[in-house]
Amino acid sequence: MPMVYVHGAGRGGSQAWPCQLDLASSSSSEAIWLDWQDAAEPTASVVKDLVASQVNALLTCADKPLDVLAHSQGAVAALLAAQDFAQPVRSMVLFEPACFSLARGLTAVEEHITVMGPVLADVRSDPEVDDIEYARRFFTALGAPVPPAETTEQVRALRRLRTVPAPWAVPIDAAVLARVPTLVITGGWLPLYEQTAEALKESGARHEVLEGHGHRPQDHPEANAVIRNFYASP
Repeated sequence: MPMVYVHGAGRGGSQAWPCQLDLASSSSSEAIWLDWQDAAEPTASVVKDLVASQVNALLTCADKPLDVLAHSQGAVAALLAAQDFAQPVRSMVLFEPACFSLARGLTAVEEHITVMGPVLADVRSDPEVDDIEYARRFFTALGAPVPPAETTEQVRALRRLRTVPAPWAVPIDAAVLARVPTLVITGGWLPLYEQTAEALKESGARHEVLEGHGHRPQDHPEANAVIRNFYASP
């Protein structure tokens, strides 16, 4: 069965999964690395909606059931694809899933929406705010350092950020978690993701915590073993 890797809002392709290269090479499954679909020039138009493009890619990348590994925003696309029986998703491993629409009402989730909501709702669609300024406001609201915009790839990465829709506004049917075997892996560093993971667990997912790597628990040295154990379990 094909194993599809769905990146988040950062790196794309196999570069987003450096620690899973060994997992892919040791597996009998075909590895498919989804990547950003933008042109080489940083001034060229980029895909307008990351989630929509990823869902489309998942629904068309293979004619067999898929095992999907997804990170952050990519997990939203994974769940949406799993709801579509046109391309059966056999299983999902979701790292720090940004599936906040399934965790509404929880304290950390609502606090995140209060802070980030104005940026995504008001600024994202404002044509007078350029992509670099949007990224600055996004990371400032998030309380994170603003990435540099010095190289072509850095500028392109910041421009891509604007293609990411508000994850809490994407409608997801929690019933899919009871139908499709799902493992959620978090880093144990931020209540936002831990509360979201627990909400997904209540709907049928399993939950593991791998500490020490922040928002990228897939970089934990035990991540691949946890993934293998999940696929080996009944």
